[in-house]
Amino acid sequence: MSSNPNRALSLLQDDSDEQLLLFYAVNAQGGADAFRTLFDKYFNRLHAWLVVRGAPPSVAEDLAQEAFVSIVKAAKTFNEDRGGFRPWLFKVAKNLLIDYWPYAEIRAQD
Repeated sequence: MSSNPNRALSLLQDDSDEQLLLFYAVNAQGGADAFRTLFDKYFNRLHAWLVVRGAPPSVAEDLAQEAFVSIVKAAKTFNEDRGGFRPWLFKVAKNLLIDYWPYAEIRAQD
C-alpha cells in the first residue's frame, strides 16, 4: 500500500482487512481511518458473536471494545502468514470471553 495518505484514504474500502491493519500499524496520520474502517466493519459482528456465546449484551460490548484495544496494542506484530485479521480478532475476543467467564459456552461451540 502506498505511503501517500491521500491515496490511502481513497483506497480504504478496496483494501483487504490485513492491508488496513498493516497500514494502521505503520502510519501515524492515515492509520486512524484504516482502523476505523476495520472497527466499523467488525464491531457489530463481534458483539453479536459474543452474545450468541453467552455474554450479556453490555458485557459483549465491553469485550468487543477490549478486543479492539488488544488489536491496537499488537498491530505491529501482525503477521499475515499466520492467518487473517478476522480470525485473529475473533480469537482475541474468544480468549477475553473465556477470561471473563471461565465456564462460558464458547469452549463447546468453537
